[in-house]
Amino acid sequence: MREDYTPAKPITSSMLEAITLVMESKKKIGEYSHGEHTAKVYKLTGEHDEGDPYVVHLHKNGKHYEPADYFTNDLHDAHGTAQSMVKPRNSIEK
Repeated sequence: MREDYTPAKPITSSMLEAITLVMESKKKIGEYSHGEHTAKVYKLTGEHDEGDPYVVHLHKNGKHYEPADYFTNDLHDAHGTAQSMVKPRNSIEK
C-alpha cells in the first residue's frame, strides 16, 4: 500500500443531501411585479416536480409568502397565475 493512500470516506447523510440537491433544481423562467409584490415562476426538475413541474412563488415586501405557492403542470397557467397575483386591484368607490 502506498504511504500517501487515504481510504475513501463513507458517504454521510449531508453528502447524500448535497448530491440530491444537484440532481434537483428550480430555474426561474419568469417574474412579474407591481409595487412591493413580486411573483416568480420557476421550472422544477428532479423529485421536486412531483408531476407539476412549474411553481409560482409570491413575494410580499421582499419576503416569500409560502401559503400562496402555486404548483401546476401548465406553463401558460403558471405565467397567468403569476400575473394575476400581482395585478393591481380595482378599488370600489361608492
